[in-house]
Amino acid sequence: MLLFISALCALAFFLGAVALLVYGRHLRRRNLIYRLRYYQLEEVSGGGGVPLLQQLRGMLTRLARPIAERGPVQALDLRMRQANIPLLGGEFLVLLAGVFLALTLLLYLLALDSAMAL
Repeated sequence: MLLFISALCALAFFLGAVALLVYGRHLRRRNLIYRLRYYQLEEVSGGGGVPLLQQLRGMLTRLARPIAERGPVQALDLRMRQANIPLLGGEFLVLLAGVFLALTLLLYLLALDSAMAL
């Protein structure tokens, strides 16, 4: 009986610690300064270089530049901002096309049939 009570107390302590951790992270995310820092796209001074995600974002931005000024893409930009998604419409379309090409290539390599891959 004593073992059961001690296990129950340990479980309650663990769940309480997890709840406090999750609540702390929730408060941190709600903080305006944290949200602004998350979307900031400047290089870290004195560091080794630009992180990989920022390099990929820069590459997406460069690839999306030719289609960024079109009407439907600008409407998609607005909807992406309203949905609080940190990508622009052109970047999303370039990413979508890249995923489509990668999956098509993968399916072609697996099936060795171009009709099946498409």
